[in-house]
Amino acid sequence: MRYCLGRCLLLGSLLAVIINSAQASGFALLEYGAAGLGEAYAGQGVGINGATTAWGNPAAMGAIEKNSLSVNEAMILPKAAFSDSGSTQLGVPMNGGDGNQGAQNALVSGFFMVNPLPNHYRAGLSVSAPFGLETDYGTSWTGRYYAEKTQIKSLNIGPSLAIPINSATYIGVGLDLQMSQADFGRGIDFGTVCYGQLGPATCNGLALEPQHADGQVNVSGRDTALGYNLGFWHAFLNGARVGLHYRSRIRYRFSGTAVFNVPVSAQVLMAGGGFITTPASADLVMPDSLSLNLSQPIGAKLTWMGGVEYTRWSSIQSIVIQYDNPHQPATVIPMSWHNTYRLSTGFLYRQSDSWLFRSGLAWSETPVNTTQAQPGIPDGRRIWLSFGAHYAVSRSSSMDVGYTHIFVLNMSINLNEVPNGNLLGDMNLEGNVVAFQYNYTW
Repeated sequence: MRYCLGRCLLLGSLLAVIINSAQASGFALLEYGAAGLGEAYAGQGVGINGATTAWGNPAAMGAIEKNSLSVNEAMILPKAAFSDSGSTQLGVPMNGGDGNQGAQNALVSGFFMVNPLPNHYRAGLSVSAPFGLETDYGTSWTGRYYAEKTQIKSLNIGPSLAIPINSATYIGVGLDLQMSQADFGRGIDFGTVCYGQLGPATCNGLALEPQHADGQVNVSGRDTALGYNLGFWHAFLNGARVGLHYRSRIRYRFSGTAVFNVPVSAQVLMAGGGFITTPASADLVMPDSLSLNLSQPIGAKLTWMGGVEYTRWSSIQSIVIQYDNPHQPATVIPMSWHNTYRLSTGFLYRQSDSWLFRSGLAWSETPVNTTQAQPGIPDGRRIWLSFGAHYAVSRSSSMDVGYTHIFVLNMSINLNEVPNGNLLGDMNLEGNVVAFQYNYTW
């Protein structure tokens, strides 16, 4: 077992390094297992889906009797198309396109392992991507002064332990070592900046007219932070199960560099010491969450599952990018996010010893404040419709596939900041997720 632990940790780390993160509700990613995906992650904390419970609820590892590992690959195919409704800059219509479908496809990998220990303890390990997003609208779309490219990538290494209270009741504890990288880029309308600093007459003479002298700022940073999670799990005599799971906040201080791209005509505006490449930093508190999950057999072949999750997204009220250059004012991105609920229900149907089928339905709120919706982080209330299947290849090997279509309510945008202009329109959102999972027990 010791040999496998080291070897599997290396394998999981290699898999997770290739993560290209994509957005779920807020920054959160749920795509950590094809088995759970097929159920819309209903009952994810009751230990039904094998080794992936090392992430879903460490206490539920008490349900796993054998050494188990799962490797997962999920392809996320989102859509975020902007429809303009009259955006303007200084009263003039904003030029530019619709962003050419700014949400980016992504591959999310995961690795999970559970090992039974003496005296009925369980040790677990998960390597996954709990948070992430990526949008890239290019440099010539209508909302370029608010967002061009936004990206967060995360890697979580989570050792965990399930501690028996008795044969049917466990508590769980786990650590979350998270490494994250954030990148943010937006356009700068140096024509409008010049109008504010030098006046229209001077700026027109310098060929610095609004929307005709664009530059960019690109900020990147990274950090490593530590969190924890706690769980409870109980199996009733009638086969029902209940799981309760809490995951803590994680506080990041991203440190990196801000790179300014200033067109030649606008370099006169650098005389005051601004718009120069400089170290930069930003604080971000990822939210804590609490989930309750249930499962109940209905006859010999059918099992019902349900879950509710509460996430405290109010930890994110704004993102403030601070620059080491004292002549560069901080960039403040208002968010005012609020806390959310996610409700899910699903069914498992065991057709035979080899085949098992899944279905699920979920509804989740969005944390986005409708008066401060940011195009770089498109989100809306969403409904998940999910299906999946499990096939036992042998006594020790099995495969899962899962598919989810996510219906998302359109996100209205009405931002009006100087010098970024008035961005007015709607984001048309939806997504598809396809996942494959391989499981091995010994």
